[in-house]
Amino acid sequence: MSKKPYPPIEPQSDSLKEPAPAPINSYPTGLMADNGYCYPSKEELQNIFASSCVESVARRLNISPSVAYRRMKRVELFRDLIYPSYEALHSQSREVVTDDIIQALQIREAKLEEEVS
Repeated sequence: MSKKPYPPIEPQSDSLKEPAPAPINSYPTGLMADNGYCYPSKEELQNIFASSCVESVARRLNISPSVAYRRMKRVELFRDLIYPSYEALHSQSREVVTDDIIQALQIREAKLEEEVS
């Protein structure tokens, strides 16, 4: 009785190949993805953007970020400008966005002062 050699093991192509990377839009957001990176949700991205707007306005006006935040919140810039216009604003340069926000802030603060007087 002669022993038959085992047939060579053929690698299964699907199991040994690296999977193709998924397109960016198909990654889960706000959750840990297979590659170990946690992709932020759109809401998280908008919050990060709003925070950077506060910091930029504070730096330009030479005030603290907490003062800038209170001023922006008081005239409802987050609700009326920053969040609704996120798609358009975040594609602009930091300088342009900061200029626009400061201009809106000053106009709204002046209007609020007129209403109070």
